[in-house]
Amino acid sequence: MDMWGNRSGYSYQGKMWHDATGQYFISLIASNDPGFTPQAQAPLELMMEQSALLHMKYHYRGVEILLHLIR
Repeated sequence: MDMWGNRSGYSYQGKMWHDATGQYFISLIASNDPGFTPQAQAPLELMMEQSALLHMKYHYRGVEILLHLIR
Protein backbone atom coordinates (compact mmCIF):
# COMPACT_ATOMS: atom_id res chain seq x y z
CA MET A 1 0.00 0.00 0.00
CA ASP A 2 1.25 3.46 -0.76
CA MET A 3 0.89 6.53 1.47
CA TRP A 4 -2.54 7.27 -0.04
CA GLY A 5 -3.91 3.80 0.71
CA ASN A 6 -3.72 2.53 -2.87
CA ARG A 7 -2.95 -1.14 -3.28
CA SER A 8 -0.66 -2.47 -5.95
CA GLY A 9 0.01 -6.01 -6.99
CA TYR A 10 3.13 -7.48 -8.48
CA SER A 11 3.56 -10.68 -10.43
CA TYR A 12 6.72 -12.77 -10.42
CA GLN A 13 7.86 -15.53 -12.78
CA GLY A 14 10.38 -18.23 -12.10
CA LYS A 15 10.75 -21.90 -11.37
CA MET A 16 11.30 -24.33 -8.52
CA TRP A 17 13.32 -27.52 -8.74
CA HIS A 18 15.34 -29.98 -6.70
CA ASP A 19 18.76 -31.49 -7.26
CA ALA A 20 19.97 -35.07 -6.86
CA THR A 21 20.41 -34.60 -3.09
CA GLY A 22 16.78 -33.49 -2.63
CA GLN A 23 17.66 -29.81 -1.97
CA TYR A 24 15.01 -27.44 -3.39
CA PHE A 25 15.78 -24.17 -5.17
CA ILE A 26 13.83 -21.23 -6.60
CA SER A 27 14.76 -18.84 -9.40
CA LEU A 28 13.00 -15.52 -10.06
CA ILE A 29 13.45 -14.38 -13.65
CA ALA A 30 10.81 -11.70 -14.40
CA SER A 31 8.37 -9.34 -12.68
CA ASN A 32 6.32 -6.19 -13.17
CA ASP A 33 7.82 -4.86 -9.90
CA PRO A 34 9.87 -1.73 -10.82
CA GLY A 35 12.52 -2.64 -8.24
CA PHE A 36 12.86 -6.25 -9.37
CA THR A 37 16.28 -7.85 -9.76
CA PRO A 38 16.46 -11.39 -11.20
CA GLN A 39 17.81 -14.09 -8.92
CA ALA A 40 19.15 -17.20 -10.64
CA GLN A 41 19.13 -19.67 -7.75
CA ALA A 42 18.20 -19.48 -4.07
CA PRO A 43 17.81 -22.37 -1.62
CA LEU A 44 14.12 -23.02 -0.95
CA GLU A 45 12.58 -24.60 2.14
CA LEU A 46 9.24 -26.33 1.59
CA MET A 47 6.97 -27.73 4.28
CA MET A 48 3.46 -29.16 3.90
CA GLU A 49 1.25 -28.87 6.98
CA GLN A 50 -1.81 -31.11 7.34
CA SER A 51 -1.93 -31.68 3.56
CA ALA A 52 -3.53 -28.26 3.06
CA LEU A 53 -1.01 -25.53 3.92
CA LEU A 54 2.27 -25.16 2.03
CA HIS A 55 5.05 -23.08 3.59
CA MET A 56 7.80 -21.74 1.31
CA LYS A 57 10.86 -19.89 2.61
CA TYR A 58 13.77 -18.39 0.66
CA HIS A 59 16.01 -15.31 0.66
CA TYR A 60 15.71 -12.60 -1.98
CA ARG A 61 18.09 -9.60 -2.02
CA GLY A 62 19.00 -10.15 1.65
CA VAL A 63 15.39 -10.45 2.85
CA GLU A 64 13.78 -13.65 4.10
CA ILE A 65 10.55 -14.36 2.20
CA LEU A 66 7.97 -16.62 3.87
CA LEU A 67 4.82 -17.62 2.00
CA HIS A 68 1.85 -19.64 3.20
CA LEU A 69 -0.27 -21.13 0.43
CA ILE A 70 -3.63 -22.73 1.23
CA ARG A 71 -4.81 -25.50 -1.03
